Formats: sequence, C-alpha cells, structure tokens
Amino acid sequence: MSDLKIRLLGGFSVAAGDPVPGLNAGRLQSLLGYLLLHRGVPQQRQRLAFLFWPDTPEAQAHTNLRTLVHRLRRALPHPERFLEVDGHTLYWRADAPCTLDVAEFEAAAGEDASLPQLQRAISLYRGDLLPGCYDEWIESERERLRQLFRRALERAAQRLEAQRDYRGALEYAQQRVRHVPLDEEGHRRLMRLHALAGDRAGALHAYQRCVSTLEAELGVEPDHATREAYARLLEASAPEAAVPLSGSADAGFPLVGREEEWRQLQRAWSAGLAGTPQLAVVAGEAGIGKTRLTEEFAAWAERQGFRVVRGRAYAMQGAPAYGAVVPWVRAGLLRKAEQPLEPLWLSEIARILPELLIEHPGLDPPASISDAWQRGRFFEALARAVLAGDGSLLLVLDDLQWCDSETLAWLHYLLRFDPRARLLLVASLRSHEVEANHPLSALLLALRRTAQCTEIPLGPLDAEQSAHLAVEVSRSAGPPPADVIYAGAEGNPLFIVEMVRYHLGAGAVAGAPPAGENPPLPPTIQAVISARLAQLTPTARELVGCAAVLGRHFTPAVLAAVSGVGEQGLAESLDELCLRRILAEQRGEHFDFTHEKLREVAYAELGPLRRRLLHRRAAQTLGAAGSDPDRISSDLALHAERAGMTESAMRHHLALATAAHHLGAPDDAVSSLRRVLSLFDARTRTSPAERAVAVEVRELLGDLLYLTGHYPESRDAHELALREAPEPLRRARLYRKIGKARSGQRDYVMALRTFRTAEGLLEAELEDDPARCREWLQIQLDRTFVLYWTGDWSGMEETHRRIAPLLERYGTPRQRRDHAQSIISMRLRRDRYVMSEEMVSLARWNLAGSLEEGHVPTIAVAHFRLAFNLLWAGALQEAEEEATRALELTQRTGDSNLAARCLTYLTVIHRIKGEPAAVRTFAERSLQAAAELDMADYVGAARANQAWLAWREGDHAETRLRADAALSVWAAMPAESATFMFQWLALWPLLALAPELAAAAETGAAIDYARRLLHPSQQRLPDALTSPLEAAIRQWEAGDAEAALTHLRQATTLAGETGYL
Repeated sequence: MSDLKIRLLGGFSVAAGDPVPGLNAGRLQSLLGYLLLHRGVPQQRQRLAFLFWPDTPEAQAHTNLRTLVHRLRRALPHPERFLEVDGHTLYWRADAPCTLDVAEFEAAAGEDASLPQLQRAISLYRGDLLPGCYDEWIESERERLRQLFRRALERAAQRLEAQRDYRGALEYAQQRVRHVPLDEEGHRRLMRLHALAGDRAGALHAYQRCVSTLEAELGVEPDHATREAYARLLEASAPEAAVPLSGSADAGFPLVGREEEWRQLQRAWSAGLAGTPQLAVVAGEAGIGKTRLTEEFAAWAERQGFRVVRGRAYAMQGAPAYGAVVPWVRAGLLRKAEQPLEPLWLSEIARILPELLIEHPGLDPPASISDAWQRGRFFEALARAVLAGDGSLLLVLDDLQWCDSETLAWLHYLLRFDPRARLLLVASLRSHEVEANHPLSALLLALRRTAQCTEIPLGPLDAEQSAHLAVEVSRSAGPPPADVIYAGAEGNPLFIVEMVRYHLGAGAVAGAPPAGENPPLPPTIQAVISARLAQLTPTARELVGCAAVLGRHFTPAVLAAVSGVGEQGLAESLDELCLRRILAEQRGEHFDFTHEKLREVAYAELGPLRRRLLHRRAAQTLGAAGSDPDRISSDLALHAERAGMTESAMRHHLALATAAHHLGAPDDAVSSLRRVLSLFDARTRTSPAERAVAVEVRELLGDLLYLTGHYPESRDAHELALREAPEPLRRARLYRKIGKARSGQRDYVMALRTFRTAEGLLEAELEDDPARCREWLQIQLDRTFVLYWTGDWSGMEETHRRIAPLLERYGTPRQRRDHAQSIISMRLRRDRYVMSEEMVSLARWNLAGSLEEGHVPTIAVAHFRLAFNLLWAGALQEAEEEATRALELTQRTGDSNLAARCLTYLTVIHRIKGEPAAVRTFAERSLQAAAELDMADYVGAARANQAWLAWREGDHAETRLRADAALSVWAAMPAESATFMFQWLALWPLLALAPELAAAAETGAAIDYARRLLHPSQQRLPDALTSPLEAAIRQWEAGDAEAALTHLRQATTLAGETGYL
C-alpha cells in the first residue's frame, strides 16, 4: 500500500498513487485538515462537534460528527493506519504513513534553515491553507502560515543579496511585495535590488508601483525614507531597459501589445542617453497606433523626470517652414530664461519666432538667407535653443511625413550638432504617404549609415490582442464578440476602439445588423478613411471604386475590363494604390484591399447608379472569364443581384447551392437557396415554369434543413412547396417529408397521421407506376422508424411483411438497406437490445452498400448504426472507431442530430471501458448537443454519465443529484415516446449508494432502483446481474432488509466488473 501524499496549501488533494476518491466535500476536507494540523494530539469529540457546528443543537452536532467520521473512514484506504477513534476522542496518528506539505513547509522554513531549505519552503507554499474552507478555526492557522512564508521570502532575499546575487534576490523580493503590498520596507528593498542589478528603470518602476499602491489602498503618499531612496535613484546613471506603464491618462485604457516595438524604443533611448543622438521612426497606416505608442513612451519618460517636448507637422498647403519644431524652440528658450542665448542666436531664431524682436528691442532683425553659411548659422541657433540646458531630452514629432524639406534638413543637422548630446527624437510616420522622391527618404538613408536611426514598423494587433483591447475599451459594459471585432477591424487599434464605442453607443440603440451584413462604420473611421482616399489621383480614385465593387480579391485584367482604364493608367494607378497601402498584391497576380474598411468606404462613396453599372460590368466580365467556376458562381450571383439582373442572380445562386450540397456544406447551400427564394418572392409576376422551379427549390431547402436538425424550418419549407405542388406523387413525397420533420420534433402522433395522408395519395394506382411504388415504400420505411421511437415493434414487424413483395420488385438499393436496418431496429426493441451476430452482419452489409453508393450523409448514418450494434455486441474498440468516423462525417454533412447520438454513445463506450477523462469530455459535449436539439432522452443520458463520474470521484451527493436529474428528464418525455431503454446509465450509480441509503433508512429506494433495472421496458441485463437483483427484491418483500442489502452489494460489484458501473 503506497503512502498517502496530502496537500493542503493552495488546494486540497489526497493521493496514494492515484487520487483517493470520496474526499471532495468541503466539511470533510476541513475536518481532515484540522486533524492533520493537530496530528498526534487526541481531540475531544465534544470539542470538535462544537467547533464545526457551533450553532447546531448538541445532539445534532454529535450526529453530524459521527457521519463525517464515518465518511472519512470509508474514504481512507486502511483507515486504522491513519486514524485513532474511540467513544470520546479521535486524532490523526503521528506515525501515519503519509507526507503532508504543511509539515514539510514548516520544517524547511525553520529559524535555522539554510538557503536551499528556505527555497524549498517557498516552492512548497503554493497558496493559502485550504482555500476552499471557510470555518472560523482555520483563519488563525492560515495567517500563521502566511507569516512564516513571508518571513522565508525576506530571509531568502537577504541571503542572496549578501551573496551579490541581485537577480536571484529580486525574485523573492518581488514575491514578498506581492504578498505584502503595503510594506514600504519591502518596496525599498525592491528598488535597491533593481539598482544593484543595473536596472534603474526597474527601480523607478518599483517606486511608481509603491506610489500607486499606497494611493489606491490607503490614500497616502510614500514616507520620507521611500521618497529619499527615489531621489537618489533619479541621480543615478541612465536606464538600459524598462517596462511600459499600465496606461496613459489620455487614452483611459492600457497600451495593448507592442512589446517588441516598446523594446526597440527603449534600445534607441539607451543609445541616445549614452551620447549618440538617435531618431526612432514609428511607421504605419492611419489608426494603427503610432501616436499612442509614442505618447505612451513620452509619458513613461516624463514620469521618470526626463525632459520631453512635443511637436507636430500638419498637412496644410502654405504652412510655414519649421512650424513643426517651433514648440521645441520655445520650450528651450524658456529653459534658458535665466541665462538667455546670445543676441546673435536670438536674432536668428526670430526668423520663426518674430515676437522675440518685440521682447528684445535691441535685437537686429535677421537678414535674408542667401548663402550656405547663413543657413548654417540659423540651424545652429535653433539647435542651441532646443538643446538648451543639461540633462537628457526626448523630442516627439507627430506626422513626420508632412514636414517640409527645410525642417527635415534641420533635423539631420540637429542629430549631428552635438555628438555627445543625450537626445532621442521619436517621430510617427504614415509610411503610405512617403513616395520614393520624398525628402524624408534621403534623411533616413543618411541616418542609417551613421547608425542613428531605428525604424519601427507597426502592424495590426493579433486576434487575442484585439479582444483584449476591446475589453479594456468597453470596461464593464461588455464588448462585441471577439470574432466580430477582429473580422471588422482586422487588428487596427483605432478601428477597434471606435467599433467598440459605436457598439456601446449608437450601435447599441440601432441593434445588430441583419445577418450577413456588416455593421455601419463609426463616423470617426469613415472620416479617417475618406481623408486617405481623397489624397489619391483622379484615375486611382476611379480605380479604387471599381475595385471596391469587385470585392477583396481580383486580377488586373478584370479590374481593367470593369473600369475601362488603359494599360498604362492601370499600371500607374495600381502602383500608387499599393504604395499608399490601399491595395496589396497577392499571390498569382491578384490584388486585395489592405483592410476591409477601406473597401467599405470606397464602395459607400459610389453613387447608386454608378454601383449598379459597375456590378453589371463585373457580371458580364466574370461571365465571360470561365475559370474557377465555384468562385465565379459566387461572384456572379452577387454582381448579378446588385446589378438588378434577377434571373441571372437566381440561376447562379442555385448553382452555388447545388455545388455546396454536393461538397457536404449544407449551411452554405441553405443560404444560397434562401437567397433564390427571396429573389423569387420579390417578383410581382411569375410564370408556371418559374413557380415549378420554386417548388423544387423549397423542397431541396426543406431537405437540407431536416438534415441539419432544423425541423420546424424544414416542415415550413415543405409546406410552402406543398401549396404550389399539384401532382399527387410530389404531394405525397412532400407530406412524407413533413411527417419526418414532425418525427424529428418528437411529435410522433402527427407524424404517423401525416404518413397516412401521404399513403392515401398513392395507393389507388400503386401497381401501375414504379415511381409511385418507390415513394410508397419510402413512406412505409420512414413510418417504421417512427414506430421504433414509439416502441411499437409489432407494428414494425407487420409493416415489414406488407412491403416485402413491392420492395423485392421495385425497391432501390438504399431502400433495401433501410429495410435491413429497420429489421435490426425492430429486433433490438423486441429482444431488449440483446445483440446477435446476424444483426451485426446486416449492419456491416448496410455500411458496405452505403460506401458503394457514395452518398456522404447515408455513409455517416451507416457508420453510426454499425457502431451502435457493435457496442451492444461488446466490440467496444471497433464500436468507438465506427462512431468516431460517423462523428467526423457529421462535420461535413451538418447532421447535428446524428452528431448528438454519436457523442452520446461514445460517452457510453468510454464509460464501459472505464475511461473517466474521456467520459467527462464526451458527456459535456453530448449534453450541449442534445440540449440544443431538445433531445430529452440524450440529455438524460449525459446527466446519467455525469452521475457515474461523480460516483467514481466519491461525491455521493452529486451522484444522486445528477442521476435523479436524468430519471426526471426521462419521466417527463411525451407519453407516445418509448421509454428510454438504457436507464441503467443512471440506475447503477444510484444502486451503488445502497449502503448509504440503508444507513439513512432508505433501502426501499434502492429496491425500487433494482425493480426499474429489471422492468421489461429496459435493456435486458446479463443473467449474472439479474439473479442478485431478483434475490434482493425477494428478500426485501420477505422482510429481510439486511439480506436484500447483501444481494444489492453483490449486484453492484458484478456491475463494476462487467462495465455497467
């Protein structure tokens, strides 16, 4: 017998190799924890009863304690090795063969502990003592162990600091601050260790965290000692690295993502602070987050006391030269107020700050610049003003692409003026607006050569970051679904923010858009994109409208045909659109918009007549292309519909539906068929031929809806088709399909009545028409499956006799296979699911024929039926393989009803095989699938299998709760439905509780479970199980409850050995 391994810190577990079941109840864990913490010390029962049930009458408290001790003894393997129990006391033996994490932690954290021992103690403390227990006695023990853990962290940090292992000491100092966030001494230690480790930025960040914590929790600022330590850090050398603060005041939410870009900025900052002036260019499209990143970095620098000055360039014609740097110059002059620049330099600066001539009347007005030396003196004056004073400087410039050539030339001068200046210039740049001949290109090339330039391209956020940002923006209001955000914004932060705000504001009032339509663009996004498109040349602007009509994937040839633009104009405009990041070239000479929102705005800005014309051109162009038929059919349908070419649109949508149906994509087929019918219903006049086509479309739509488990919608589609179907054969077929849909809804009475209506339309002239005979046969076969679900096996048998002659003469191969399966189902009902080899062979023959036919939905059903037969024949491995194949095929066919059945019986297979992890997974999946389809019998099966899991884990209360829920579901099923034949799934776990029921004077309930197991409506049990159950019932009726209980125990033992339990 393995020793017990017991964990009480950060959770609860008891294992002897495998987890020990039966210890999941909170009060049971609390009692065991108390005994373990006081191991070796006898505990008076009276004291324990009062400690655990202080508000309960004494007699009841003692009863509760006895029950709890009884459950503890039952759960522990060989309890006498661990517990000493008598009439007055009980305790955990000091010599019990077990390891306890609390005992190991206390030993390792002793006052004389070495560093390795302290490190082991820290690793053993995985959280609070018994975090799931809330009894009053535990709080003092919990706090004692917390204090011991904090002391161990402090001592370990001290030991490592003494050894000059500052990084190692930091790990424990940080843990201690997390556990004692209001202890300023801990924060000061953390600041000191960061500084000793060369991480000044980390030290400053530690101070900022201390400030934030004290303000948030106590509303106070740090004490003098902490502020003094911070002041010393501010005088230290420059940082090498740091981490971004949580957010900026302006944004209202934290910076999301951009970790690598942030590190690149920090490296540029460190290089600048080391005495090599640097330019960091943050580049990307509008809304990608350039300004946010640079502002976040500027705020980070300001919070550390560094000087930050901001400037901005503007896209205005006639804007004054050097306008972007005027704020920098002003800030420098203010800094030099006590020791102003010499008049020579002030006079030069007056070129861009003429007010200096008024403030300093003695200044000579600057002369016009005609020579290079004059320009150089002007540049030097500006540089002296900006770099005025000592210390480090961060310059921020927004929209670098709009700077004039003179400003760019001066920026290059500034970065070379003082090679030792501690300077970083961070600039944002819209890269799509920088053409090859832009003067900025020369500046960047020159700075690359001198290693003074860091270029940081910003791309879109990924799906996880997009969802994170959406949550931060929406706060507690709840963002739109993450997939909607990512699909709509494609990772653009501005678009994400504005989409969420629109969703919470105007979008919330307007409600969700119709299915398949994009939500309206927030005005902010539309304005940004419209301004971007307005910068295009006229030909490119015309071309982007045509591209918006074509969609997200098109070739230059198609674009040329639709737009009418010549070859030269097309090439130049495509180059312009790609350079400005409106379009991007894809593989295979295709082009696409870089963002869906660009296409949406370009499309919206087209007038309705222009759109209609371009869609017509697109339809005509694609119709003549002839390649990639699936894609062309989809595009043709869209363009024809939007061009008002209704007949053509209907034809292409119907082609799409047919292709999707053959590919096993029923949802796509349903969508296309609904579009066909929508266009048909919108027409005011239709011909008889068109109405006949509509009947066929509605029938196919109903068939697909039935396949995917949408039974009410399937019935509606078939009933609409029935109104326009005059011929008896089609009407009979439609009635039959309506009956099948009613059967899927468990309305068996109406299903049978509808089948009789269908029969009545055919029986008069049956012998003379093979097509009528085949439809009549299908009605009978579908009827037998309804009889199966109502439990009428004799009715099934009679139907088989009736159809045999016509089946032999007129039946299709599929009908013969359905007939064979119907015979199997009838015999299963009749023989109470005792499987024979003959029935398994019939199921194999059925599958072989379905594979030969090649119809995927039929193949999926045949795999499931074989799996079902193999399950009850005991061939579990092959049954699992067949059920798994069937489940995989439902992903193609969309047959959700079949998927739910596969999941249910896969759960049963894994249960019989004794695989609880797989049972848990499949039980959850089957419960969800069955609940969505309102399949009560399978909902009950999932609950029953969850009861089995609870029983295995020793949670008897949960076992009873789940099993009772299953029985209640089955009892509530419609009266016309057959009783669910596999109620043993719930009854055996309940019967396993017989000893506990007996202790609670409920043996009669256990006997009732035994009777239900033996009922004729249930699957026949093996004789080895039937005998002890019958004996238990006889002994109970004879008045011998103890003997009855013995037989029930024997039955449950055998049930466990044979896979029922």
